[in-house]
Amino acid sequence: MAGPDVMLALKVGASIMQFEAGRQAKKQYNAQARYKQLEGRIEAVKEKERGNEVLRRINIAMAENAAVAAATNINPISGTIRDRINQGILRPGATDFYTSRDNATIALLNANAQAQDLRAAGQQAFRQGMIGAATTLASGFDDFSGIGSAPAASTTSVAPTIATSSAAPLPGSLRYNVANRNMMSFR
Repeated sequence: MAGPDVMLALKVGASIMQFEAGRQAKKQYNAQARYKQLEGRIEAVKEKERGNEVLRRINIAMAENAAVAAATNINPISGTIRDRINQGILRPGATDFYTSRDNATIALLNANAQAQDLRAAGQQAFRQGMIGAATTLASGFDDFSGIGSAPAASTTSVAPTIATSSAAPLPGSLRYNVANRNMMSFR
C-alpha cells in the first residue's frame, strides 16, 4: 500500500490534470468558435457575391432590352419596353438581390450565435475542470489528514441540558455537571 505522501501526491497530480483538461477544453471550444465565425463570414461573402451577380445580370438584361428596342426603332423608354424592364427584369432581380443580402446577414448572425454558444461551453468546461480539481485536491487533503490519527471524538453531549439560563437550578430540575460528567438532580 502506498504511503500517505504518495497518495497525496497522486491526488495533487490528478487535480492538476483535471484543471489542465478544463483549460484545454476551453481552448478547443474557443478555436471552434473562431472557425464558426470564419465560416459565417465566408458564407456572407458568397451571398454578397451572388447579390452582385444578380445586379450585373440585371444591367445586362436592361442593356439588351434597350439595345433591341433601339435597333427596331422603338423608343427604349416607351411604355412597353419600360414595363418589360420594370416587371420582367428589375422586380425579380431586386427580389433576388435583397434575398441574397438577407442571407448574408443571417449567415453572420447564425455564425456569431454559434460562436457565442461554443465560447459559453468552453467557459463551462473550464469551470468544471477547476471544480473537479478543487474537489480532488480537497478530497486528497481530507484523506491525508485522516491517515494515522485516532477517530474523532464526539463533541456532542448525549444528556440534555434543561436548565441553562439560571445561575441556581430550580428544585427538581436536571442539570449536566460538566466537571463530573454526570447528571445531577437538584432538589
